[in-house]
Amino acid sequence: MSDGHEVLQTIDVNEHGAQRDGQPQVLDRRLFMQLLVLTCGRDLEPSRAVVTLKRALAGLSLGSVLYEDVNDPFGFGLLTFSEDPADFVTELRPVLGCHEPFEMNMRKKFTMQSRSYSSGY
Repeated sequence: MSDGHEVLQTIDVNEHGAQRDGQPQVLDRRLFMQLLVLTCGRDLEPSRAVVTLKRALAGLSLGSVLYEDVNDPFGFGLLTFSEDPADFVTELRPVLGCHEPFEMNMRKKFTMQSRSYSSGY
């Protein structure tokens, strides 16, 4: 018989990893990542665009890595990561939209966003 009180279940949103030294690994933080693949206008040497972009990214709190695009001599990939997904809009977006004199075109089909997952439950 029920006494009329509903039992609330607690939802566990933590990441659970494989045991280490007999203890479960539990983490309540996530790392969010975004990959943007960009190509420069043909009137600019890509290395100059990369140097300018590196300077702009240096002042941000989110981490970043630049990769040269082996399939596009004017292209590069920008991987950014942060524990706060809002950083991609509040910090990264203004940097990508306001740097002259070069123009970057995003290769949208290659854009990805994800978050980290633990391995093993």
